[in-house]
Amino acid sequence: MEIKPEGMEKTAWIIHWDIPSEGFKFLKPTDKDSPAEKTIKSAMFNKIASVRLQSANKLYELGLPSSNSVLLVPNTVIEQEIDNIIASIEEQYKNMNKMLVASGLLEIGQPFIRKVPIVKFQFTIFKEMAERKLMERLDESLTHLAKKINELVTLEEDKKKQHAARYKNEIKDIEEMREMAKKLGIVADDKFDLLNTMFKKAISVVS
Repeated sequence: MEIKPEGMEKTAWIIHWDIPSEGFKFLKPTDKDSPAEKTIKSAMFNKIASVRLQSANKLYELGLPSSNSVLLVPNTVIEQEIDNIIASIEEQYKNMNKMLVASGLLEIGQPFIRKVPIVKFQFTIFKEMAERKLMERLDESLTHLAKKINELVTLEEDKKKQHAARYKNEIKDIEEMREMAKKLGIVADDKFDLLNTMFKKAISVVS
């Protein structure tokens, strides 16, 4: 059995990714398009946007972003789980491209997603980046929510219910993010607790 030098064992994964978006020029309706062509382009635009969002969410379930195109994934995540998610995203885009061609449009291509094992010293660098990005995200959420709470009291009843449901989901997402951060050795309980409290306050306002 190969014995690796201390600090050179796989400590985590990074996932480098780039997935096609709906921003292709050929998806924008023009004056030359017939009503049917405009409808098709609009439908495909929305479908691609949905597939992109679903794909990004699947990847974010694996780890925390270190940059806009790199995720840091803890070693506790099974490699097969990563492979399965990558395969499912590739399959979604394969089907999306078939739909585009069947609709008389161009393909948008396949996503680029690569998983790379990293060792201890690399992990330290990506962890610092992920921690900074997480703190920025939490601070932005806290600032936004603090402003939003004052506006909630003036909402119509149906919109209040929509916000209540969304904020309950946000709390769930926050706790999942907290657990992922802990798996990576990132502790931000003070900010997570404050954000959790503010979302509960927001829910009480609209309930």
